[in-house]
Amino acid sequence: MNAVADEMLEDLAIDLTYPPALAAIADIAALWRYERYHAVCVRPPHLQDFPEFSLRLRGAFGRALHALPSRITSRGRVMPSAFAALFEPLAVGPKGDEIPRPLAIRGWIAGDQVHCEVRVFGWGIVWHQEAGIALMHALAEGIALRQEGRQRVALDITSFHHERVDGIDVQQNGNNASLTMRSPFAARQGATLNEQPDAVVKACIRRVAAMARWQGFGVADAAAAQAAAQHFSVTTDNWRPYGWTRHSRRQRDITIPVSGMLGTVNLSGDPAPMLPWLALAQTCNIGSHASMGLGWFDLMVH
Repeated sequence: MNAVADEMLEDLAIDLTYPPALAAIADIAALWRYERYHAVCVRPPHLQDFPEFSLRLRGAFGRALHALPSRITSRGRVMPSAFAALFEPLAVGPKGDEIPRPLAIRGWIAGDQVHCEVRVFGWGIVWHQEAGIALMHALAEGIALRQEGRQRVALDITSFHHERVDGIDVQQNGNNASLTMRSPFAARQGATLNEQPDAVVKACIRRVAAMARWQGFGVADAAAAQAAAQHFSVTTDNWRPYGWTRHSRRQRDITIPVSGMLGTVNLSGDPAPMLPWLALAQTCNIGSHASMGLGWFDLMVH
């Protein structure tokens, strides 16, 4: 990478660490933006449906993104590589936490179709075209057939859709909200999995506050949201731990045990103060490894 590209990443890291603006969450929701690429593919024979399918899609996407060359601007300047900007850690927040990557990856199987999606948020949109290309390359290179298997099979794309989202509509009222996990949710409590359902609400606040930095904002009312979250009555439906293993090429292809929670978390009371947080969290996944495809949920407010 050349000096200009290095300087661009350094400037981006500074803006992520010290966001140039401070705003309330409702205002940030109106300006929340991301690019979405969605591929529909033919389901190959013997492709197993498993809850962490998104994470396996992420592995193929990362390999494809890493292989892409850096873009050259019309003025002949070399841009930072999409992998360095979207996949590598760039900065840490005020509490020493790594600022998340501006990605959400989702994959699911519906009948004889496989749906694969990547979302690129905020300033990361500069590299959204590379993300779309990497998704297509990842599907051509193949996805693991089975949960514990290493054999990959290429997916035949039947449609490929791209859209830009500018602003999130937030429902203004409701007495109850439910969050149903589409992929496992992982929150850590020291070295162990936090199985408490109230960890989901806290994770929504943390994730949105961190991802708001990619939108150019610090959140003015995060502390108020944390306080409001204490007043919900929380119940669950089929809330249960789920475990599997993954392989890390960066760590010499070792097998790594992973665990998360599946099921539905129900919030009753007055969720209005939390609705912008929940609506934004629904767009970008929550918890540990959110950018890898975990913590994807469907939100229902009624």
